[in-house]
Amino acid sequence: MAVRVTTGPSTPAIASTMLTAHFSRTARTFSAHTAAGARTQTAARGSPSGPSQGTCKIWIWNSRNCPASEAPQHVHLAFGEQPGSMVVTWASLSARPAALYYGTAGSNISVPAVSTQFSFPLNLEGLHNIHRAAMTDLKPSTTYWYAVRVGDLVSARFETTTPPAGSDWPLRMLVFGDMGRFGGGDVLYMLTRELAAVNYTALVHVGDFAYDLRDNGGLNGDAFMARIQQLATKIPYMTSVGNHEIDADLFQNYRNRFSMPRYNLRDGWDMWYSWDIQHVHMLAYSSEVFFANTNDIPKQLAWLEADLKAANANRAAVPWIVAYGHRPMYCSNVDGDDCTKNASVVRLALEALFHKYGVDLVLEAHEHSYERLWPVYNYSISQFNYIDPQAMV
Repeated sequence: MAVRVTTGPSTPAIASTMLTAHFSRTARTFSAHTAAGARTQTAARGSPSGPSQGTCKIWIWNSRNCPASEAPQHVHLAFGEQPGSMVVTWASLSARPAALYYGTAGSNISVPAVSTQFSFPLNLEGLHNIHRAAMTDLKPSTTYWYAVRVGDLVSARFETTTPPAGSDWPLRMLVFGDMGRFGGGDVLYMLTRELAAVNYTALVHVGDFAYDLRDNGGLNGDAFMARIQQLATKIPYMTSVGNHEIDADLFQNYRNRFSMPRYNLRDGWDMWYSWDIQHVHMLAYSSEVFFANTNDIPKQLAWLEADLKAANANRAAVPWIVAYGHRPMYCSNVDGDDCTKNASVVRLALEALFHKYGVDLVLEAHEHSYERLWPVYNYSISQFNYIDPQAMV
């Protein structure tokens, strides 16, 4: 695994790392550093090592050594479209009615799930039944328990604590990308360790899941979803789409397995959305519209401009804009990828728009190397510091 973080000097290094970014409401500055314990190394893809869960090694799950259960599986959280809400998504072998239960100590709310079937053509062997339900009217700084049901079978209880109100608290997010089923054992270990030691608000996975979600008839995707459950049931697991999710231009596995804000539109390939947290406006975009389903390019650009215009009008309350998408605009690698080209498709499509509306920080992945940039626009560095940057970082 590697993450590309456009927040500092453009000296390339291959790393297995997470970014912790700190935002100040009172000054147009920020700092960034890799999490404690992260170690620089080549991103491996072939190691089956990873944590165990019960009798099944969730890193090397398959239908022979960990047979599918009728019980709810692949439980994970995402922030909902409305403030004070989280969406819970899970999967099952059974198509029986499903529901979500949640509450605080002494309360119990039941919400019927919206269930869909996902099988043909790219999930013939995986769990076909996907269930979604929302926890709503959540209060700040409150710990909620929740559990999910399919038929008569109820999952274990999970817990999540909502973010505080206001902005006088440390906002921390773990940002990473390109985490496969194999070779990501070190990353999963570090994510688990970080999450146990530090109070993070969200996980942000910037594209490329499982390598690939569709492989082995969807069983590879099932294994990946099983292994991230230990993380994604604690705090929201926010995502953006990568090239490994293209699925012959269908994006089926990604769109069915994850439930980001706007997921319920189901009116095309809308895989771009935004959410506000503390004093940061987070904007997820798809770099993949430029390489698959190109008819959606104008659709995404129109949505991005409308969202950025609204975010700028709200700068007094939410002063920072952070965008994240899979393929980078710039890189110093020599591998023929889009970011190595002066006429980068992603950069030419998005950079001017992001610059126009003052996007502060862009988080990207794809290159399997770690790299940060000074504030830059159109190949020109505006300054060699991060004090009131005049271009995107």
